[in-house]
Amino acid sequence: MRTAEIHLLQEVMRETERALNAIDILSDKVYDTDLSLQLSRQSIKYSQIKNDAAEKLVENKAEGYRSSAVSRLAQNVDLNSRTLLNTSTGHVAKMLIQNSNNNIIELEKALRHSEERDGEAVHMAKQMIAFEEKNIRILKDYL
Repeated sequence: MRTAEIHLLQEVMRETERALNAIDILSDKVYDTDLSLQLSRQSIKYSQIKNDAAEKLVENKAEGYRSSAVSRLAQNVDLNSRTLLNTSTGHVAKMLIQNSNNNIIELEKALRHSEERDGEAVHMAKQMIAFEEKNIRILKDYL
């Protein structure tokens, strides 16, 4: 496996980890049953994508991505402070949409800077982008 493929798979893992962390933090603040169910579905899919990327990296004896405690803490503080005074369904949905948009941007950037144009890593990154776009469409209903 080439370095560019490894980097793409690590980026997929990084973005899924960030998404899972955001869902974990925000799900405690969700009082809408439909949105809560949607977050559970998203969490399952993010976990599947992350596990697939990790499996490919392990198969090729490459190191996976693991976020630092500092980055998790920063995301934790950010999300908790932004929901301190407003935990409405629309506000939480907006935050999740922003998170999905950020993930798309980072994945698109990784794809553009990658030498890879084909292969499993590119497919996984594009699959993640498509999933994020679908999440945004669904979350817009909660605004």
